[in-house]
Amino acid sequence: MAGKQDAEEREGGELTPEQRIEKLEKGRTLNLILICVLGFFSLLQLGAIAAMFLTSGDQRPDRNADAIANLEHRIERLRDSSQSIEGFRLEAGVLNDKLDRVLNQTDLNNFAVLRALMIEREEDHTRFIEALQQGMYDLSRMLRGSRTWYEVYKEDLDRVLQNSRNRLVELKGMTPVEEGNAPIPTTAG
Repeated sequence: MAGKQDAEEREGGELTPEQRIEKLEKGRTLNLILICVLGFFSLLQLGAIAAMFLTSGDQRPDRNADAIANLEHRIERLRDSSQSIEGFRLEAGVLNDKLDRVLNQTDLNNFAVLRALMIEREEDHTRFIEALQQGMYDLSRMLRGSRTWYEVYKEDLDRVLQNSRNRLVELKGMTPVEEGNAPIPTTAG
């Protein structure tokens, strides 16, 4: 615009004050029209925004009410189920503890019975070896020339008898360990 005014001033000389006022009034009218159009569009936008806030987003509340009620019912059932499951979980924990105690007691009882049986067997074995040794001794006295084989076998029988006595002492000293498992006996020799 400044370029046009400069061109007009050069061509026709300077503008008179009336011409200047006339040009300014034309520009004012154009500005007033633009302001009115922008104001109208602003009012339309405000009206649309107000309509969006005042009206509900869901136009089908009756159709969704049944689905919402069904979902609420399902949620309530799930809450009840989760409470029942939690109760069962607590009961299962108590039952597991009781089962562990019963199994430990059973292991201890089985250990005691097995230990008594093994002690009895080892005592019988010891008595058998002693009787065998005594019988061999008596036989070697009855038969001439048999003392050499008695002395050879006596060493083996003495070793077997000592091992048996060691196992017997070990078995009598056994006690169950804390978990309820019996310690493994070791054999001498």
